[in-house]
Order: sequence, then C-alpha cells, then structure tokens
Amino acid sequence: MEGEKGTDASPATPEVSWEESAWMTNKTAREALAIALTGMMQDGDITRERASELARMVMRENSVQLSGERRLRSAVRRR
Repeated sequence: MEGEKGTDASPATPEVSWEESAWMTNKTAREALAIALTGMMQDGDITRERASELARMVMRENSVQLSGERRLRSAVRRR
C-alpha cells in the first residue's frame, strides 16, 4: 500500500498523490453526507439534532468503534 498506514488512500495518477486523493475523497463524502442529511431534515424525516448525531456517527464514531474491534480481534488472535 502506497498510502499512509490506516487508510485505503492511494495515488489516482502519478500527478495526484495519495494525500490529494484522500482529501478529495473525504471532501466528496462530507458533501454527500451534508446533502443527504439536509434533504432528510427538509423533508421532516429527522431533526437537526438527529442529523448532527448521524453525521458524527458516520464521520467518526463508527470508525472509532470498528478500530477498537479490530484491535480486540487482533489481540485475541495473538494469544
């Protein structure tokens, strides 16, 4: 893997580094999430508070939880 440890980012082309690729992917994902959550709020499906909660879950908490689970599985395998 050419990218930084802990990421799936990889260079898109020789001219575009993995850092730029990761930034672009992250920006696009955040924009898509914002559009989806805004639409759900405008449709009355969720409140602003719920949208904030979902955004935190998607952008941080799910990753933190999965990372902890991977570490636990890895520690169990080493035993």
